Amino acid sequence: MSDISIGIAALTVAVDIAKGLKNAKIGITSSKYKSEISELIDKLLKSKKEMYSMYEEISTKNDEIKKLKEKLEIKSKMVYVGPYYQLENAEGKLEGYYCKVCYISDNLLMPLDKEGESWICGKCNTRCYPSN
Repeated sequence: MSDISIGIAALTVAVDIAKGLKNAKIGITSSKYKSEISELIDKLLKSKKEMYSMYEEISTKNDEIKKLKEKLEIKSKMVYVGPYYQLENAEGKLEGYYCKVCYISDNLLMPLDKEGESWICGKCNTRCYPSN
């Protein structure tokens, strides 16, 4: 994205130069000259606005990609064990107990709470009875 930042900076300089030419006291009073400089300024400003819009869009897309990569990494570590899901940590050990209903239907990692001999989801109230 640094290329876009450089482009925006270059367009800013170009607009400033064009404004300087328009207002310069060089003895040119031609209305056509001033009109062409004004048109140049308008086009440069539109280009700058469009480039900034592209910069914002790319930044948004990069944020979305980052979030999707994080979700994909978590998904790759999810293991279905009996009536619930668990996350595999870096050492390969399973951690936590997560609701299978919330994970399958909404892709949510909802931790289960121990309640007597069972585990219950605080969101959907699914109750799990581990076999071990």
